Amino acid sequence: MITTLPLVSQPLALCELAPLDQTVQIVNEESQLTEKDVEYYFNTAVDDYEQIPGWVDVNYVISCINIKEHWLAIAADMRKCKIYVFDSMPNYVEQKLVDEALQMPARCIASLAIAIGVNLHSDHFTYGPWPIRRSKTTLQKGRSLDCGIFCSKFVECLVTGSDLGCLTMPNMKLFRQQYVLELWANKYFW
Repeated sequence: MITTLPLVSQPLALCELAPLDQTVQIVNEESQLTEKDVEYYFNTAVDDYEQIPGWVDVNYVISCINIKEHWLAIAADMRKCKIYVFDSMPNYVEQKLVDEALQMPARCIASLAIAIGVNLHSDHFTYGPWPIRRSKTTLQKGRSLDCGIFCSKFVECLVTGSDLGCLTMPNMKLFRQQYVLELWANKYFW
């Protein structure tokens, strides 16, 4: 769950514009956050965050990255100390560019894992750069501009345990519409 501050239906002017050397005058007191808003935000955000499992408690940390206007899914395997790259169009971005983009995470993830409590003395833990493995399977056929939708739906299927068979070109329009509707309905913000 992502928590945000309460949204307003239309933008409200918070202050008047002034040169940098002058003070700013608040012009709309009603648009300012109240103590109740701030308390709600921090109680919700902190409580929600404390209930989310940490990296120590999971097998994979999954994310999406963008390289040269192309989206890829990555999964850090916390047990095997490897980074897996899932690409819907593997020939679109060269292996060399993917490796360059992932050099920093591959080097830093071990330090981050230690900082958050992963057992350094585990037989499975590797302190040092984690190897990057690129998946050979391709889910998307041909060249299209749907790599972002493929990537996000692929991650969603992995996380929810859904069948990857839904990831077809004809379904991409439906998935785009689904995301727009969910964003419009604030599904990801409340």
